[in-house]
Parts: sequence; structure tokens; C-alpha cells
Amino acid sequence: MLVGLVGAVAFIGLVAWIEVRGVRYELDSNCLIIFLVGLPVRKVAYIDIESIRPGHALFGENWHSIRNGLCFGKGITIRRHRGIFKSMNLSPDDPQDFIQKIESKRRALTGIGSA
Repeated sequence: MLVGLVGAVAFIGLVAWIEVRGVRYELDSNCLIIFLVGLPVRKVAYIDIESIRPGHALFGENWHSIRNGLCFGKGITIRRHRGIFKSMNLSPDDPQDFIQKIESKRRALTGIGSA
């Protein structure tokens, strides 16, 4: 019983730590890098991005934290050209600014993206 309680408390502590450290996004010169608790876990090349828009897709990868991601409409969806789940939901602090930065990087690298 005590071992189960200690395990449950440890699990809750781990989840809280992950949420505090959270998901972070970095825009590299060639790709978007997603970090989870400081470790890079996902990269999306700008040339693989088909579109990017405000809101969340129903099905897709979800890379958001509790503080930004549970309010639908505050996040963004990146649609990729390939992959099992082509849609990717993110929740940056400033979605509009994040979209503009990605579009700017895409245009600089590939010449594509909305104006």
C-alpha cells in the first residue's frame, strides 16, 4: 500500500515537473524544433510544412502544455506534406507572432508561404 502511494506521488511529481518545464519551440534556420523538458523530441523541416493556421485540428500530434494548450482556439495547427498524422497542434505563447515567424523562415528558405 505504501509503495503504491509513494509511486503515485512520484508519478504526480513527474507530471508536474514536465508541465513546469513544459514544451518549448525553437525556430532553427531549417526547421522547427520541439523540446520537451529541455530535450529535442521533434523536428519539422520548413519545406515539409504545407500550411499553418490558428486553431487546432481534431486529429494529429499534440505538442502543448496545460498552461497554453487546453483552450482551443489559442493554439496553431501545422499541416505537413507527409507523415501518418499530417496535422500538428502547438500552443506557443503568441500564436500570431509564431505563425508570422515560421512563414518568414519558410519564405526565406523556400520562397513559399503566405504573404
